[in-house]
Amino acid sequence: MFYRYTDSDTNYHWANHGGTKPLNADIIQINWAYNDNGYINNTIYSEFKIINRSNKIWKNFIAGVFFDDDLGNATDDNYGCDSSLGLGYVYNSNNNDGEYGLNPPAVGTVFLRGLRERTIDSSETYFLCSGKNKIAYTGYTDKKVTASVNVPKHFGFPLNYAESYRVLKGLQNTGRPFINPVGNFPTKFSHSGDPVTNQGWVMSGGDDRYFLMASGSLDVNPGDTQIIVIAQVIARGNSNLNSITKLREASVIARENYENCFANLYLPECRDFIPYEYSLKQNFPNPFNPLTTIRYSIKEPIDVTLTVYDVLGREVSILVNERKFAGEYEVIWNGRNFASGVYFYKIAAKNSGDVKYTKSMKMVLLK
Repeated sequence: MFYRYTDSDTNYHWANHGGTKPLNADIIQINWAYNDNGYINNTIYSEFKIINRSNKIWKNFIAGVFFDDDLGNATDDNYGCDSSLGLGYVYNSNNNDGEYGLNPPAVGTVFLRGLRERTIDSSETYFLCSGKNKIAYTGYTDKKVTASVNVPKHFGFPLNYAESYRVLKGLQNTGRPFINPVGNFPTKFSHSGDPVTNQGWVMSGGDDRYFLMASGSLDVNPGDTQIIVIAQVIARGNSNLNSITKLREASVIARENYENCFANLYLPECRDFIPYEYSLKQNFPNPFNPLTTIRYSIKEPIDVTLTVYDVLGREVSILVNERKFAGEYEVIWNGRNFASGVYFYKIAAKNSGDVKYTKSMKMVLLK
């Protein structure tokens, strides 16, 4: 599932929507899941690419994900968090839910990647998965989860930018800290005890609540991108509390799969963004013999032709001649039946004969 959204429309910045000017945030979200055996069959992964499209630095930026997980009947839900697993979760306050019946499941979210921050330790490495490939950022560290808080709905949602930012920082709407009653100390991780053993700060009674998990803060320069990755998991045991145990097991597996970039799972090819512009890339390898790859990008549905010419301008091969959706593409040209020398490849993107984009590039076949 692919989403793209922004806060750039000033019509949606009136008081009850924050009352601020747009950040000009560009967010690209991908959700994906697997049809496989075990816990992974009940896990949904989500990646959020957050791009600063403004011309100003975002100072003390915090990224948060907000949840209103209603587990069956919403009025008997309890919340908990496990900071060691980066897990926030909802479970039933008793062993009988109005919709799930006996032994209701537990549902939660694992924070797999927080904001990426530069560190003075050049040996540290932060990595993200792109398909089954690891993209490494040397000299960076993961800020992970810096707050995981929940509030009963009757306390009210944050109503303006100040209240929203307080909650992102792990505070109450008013700016006061959450107090862990077991030890009487301030915390950014509410209800962090263990309901299974009834140790620590554990929620009692059921309620309809929301919760938020956040990572931050740091500065984001214009044009920079930050990425957070989460996994939503659900598991069902032989009781409402045993479902928490099963959920923790599922959370560990969800993280292990990401840390291994899904090496043991089938991963279909997917395109994770829509290009901002048309482009035609240099072929590779170049020079080549006899195969070379040509990549190009299309920003909207359009008729595309990609043609190869010799140095005299004669057409020698048509590689693409069809309507394409927005996305990135590549095509291979086989020069086995052609003489060594210089060739040109040209792309043309047209709508109803109107040329939107055209470009030519040179390549060398060397036998």
